[in-house]
Amino acid sequence: MNMLFNLREQGTDVLELDIFESIGEGGFFFSALSAEQVRRKLNSRPDAKTIRVTINSRGGEVFEGLAIYEELRSHPARVEVKIQALAASIASAIAMAGDDIAIAPAGFLMMHGVLGGARGDADFLEDIADMMRKAQAVIAGVYAKRSKQPVAKVEEWLSRETYMTAEEALANGLVDRIDDKITTPRAQAKAFAMLNSAKLEGAPDALLEAIRVSSEPTPSPPPSPTPSHEPIPVPAQPVATTATNPAEPERKLPMSEDPKTTNPYSAIVASLGLIAGASETDILARLGRLRDLEVQASAILEVTDSAQLVGAIRGTKAKADTADAAQAELAQVKAERDRQTFDSLIAKGQADRKLTPAEAKFEQEKFDSALAENRGAQAVAALQGYLAVAPRKFAEPKTQPSTTSAGGGGAMTWNGKAYAELAPMEKHRLKADDPELYAQMRAEHARQVA
Repeated sequence: MNMLFNLREQGTDVLELDIFESIGEGGFFFSALSAEQVRRKLNSRPDAKTIRVTINSRGGEVFEGLAIYEELRSHPARVEVKIQALAASIASAIAMAGDDIAIAPAGFLMMHGVLGGARGDADFLEDIADMMRKAQAVIAGVYAKRSKQPVAKVEEWLSRETYMTAEEALANGLVDRIDDKITTPRAQAKAFAMLNSAKLEGAPDALLEAIRVSSEPTPSPPPSPTPSHEPIPVPAQPVATTATNPAEPERKLPMSEDPKTTNPYSAIVASLGLIAGASETDILARLGRLRDLEVQASAILEVTDSAQLVGAIRGTKAKADTADAAQAELAQVKAERDRQTFDSLIAKGQADRKLTPAEAKFEQEKFDSALAENRGAQAVAALQGYLAVAPRKFAEPKTQPSTTSAGGGGAMTWNGKAYAELAPMEKHRLKADDPELYAQMRAEHARQVA
C-alpha cells in the first residue's frame, strides 16, 4: 500500500494534513501513518495558527491513533477536521481532536469496540483482555467528551459496529456541521471504491450501494466505424464464395455423438477445440486465427516453413524446461543456505541470552512461513537486525525470597520488579523462561492482595 498521508503548508499560518491511509506502523511490504510521523511534522511548525485535517480512513492501531489524537490536541493551533467519506474505527476518534469538525453530506462516521488478538496462556490472555477494556473506556471517554453524550450511550455505540450518516453524526454531537464543499462527487466515488475491500458488516444500505455503484466497470463505448489495422484472415476463394452468399443458409457440419466415430468432421472440430455441431464459419475463423499464430511464431523464431517451426518450438520448450529446472535447483540451494544461517543466528541469540526459548520458537515459525513464500533471505536479515540491537535477557540478577527479613521472607522480584509491576509481556516472558519463579511470584502476589 502507498502511504497517502500528506502534509502541506498554506502560507505561513495554515498546515494541512490528509489522512487517507491506515493508522499504525508500516512494515516491509506496506506503509501507514504513525504517530511519530505526525509528531515530527507538527513539531516542525509550532508557529502554525490552524491545522486542517481531512480524513478518509478505515482506522488501524488503537494506541497509534490515540497518540495522534493527543498530538493534535496538544498543539497550540486551532484544529479543523473534515470527514470526506469515512472516518472509521480509531480514525473517528482522531476526528474528535478537532476544535471544529465538519463532514461531507455523503460522509460516514463509524465506531466499534476495541478489537485485537493475542497468543499465550490463560493468565496472559486475561491481562490482554483487561488492557483492551481499559483502552475501550478511554476511547469511550473521547467520544463522550466531544459529543456531550452519556458514557452509557457511547458504550452502546461501541458494543457493535455503529455507522452514522452525516445527519446522525450531527444529531449526536459528534460533528459540528455538514459541509457540501469538502469533496466532489468524483472524489467521493473514488473514496468509496477504495473501501470496497473493507469488512463492512452492518454498514448502512446507502454506503453499500455507493460502493457497488462506484465499483461497477465503466461501459465500453460503441464500436468505432474506423477500419481496424489488424490483419483479417481470408479463407480460400471457393469457400469464401459459399460462406458469403446471402442466399445460401449457413450449414452445420455433420457430427456424430459416438466418441468412436470415424467421421472426419468430428476429428476436425475436436482438434480445433470447438463444440459439437460447429458451423463452417466457426471452423474457418479458428483456422484463420491459427494461420495468424503460425506466421507470428515463425517471425519470432526466424524460421520459414512449418517443419522448421515445429523443431524450433520443441527446442525453445526444452531450453525453457532446462531453465526452470535450474531456477528450481538454485532456489533450493538458497533456501538451504538461508536455513543454515537462520539456525546459526537462533543458536547464537540463545547463547548470548538475547532470545528466550519462546522467542526462538516464534522466530522459527515466522521463518518457516517466509521460506514457503520465497522470503527466507528477508527473514534472515530481519533477525540479524534484531539481534544486533537486542539487549541481553535477564541482565539483572533475579532476587529470591530472603530468609533473614522479618515476617519470614522478602518480596520476590524479576529484573528489579515485583509481580504487580510487571507488564503483561514481561509476565509472559518470565513464565516462559523461569516457570518456577513465575509461580512463586504470582502466588506471593495473590497472598498480598487477598
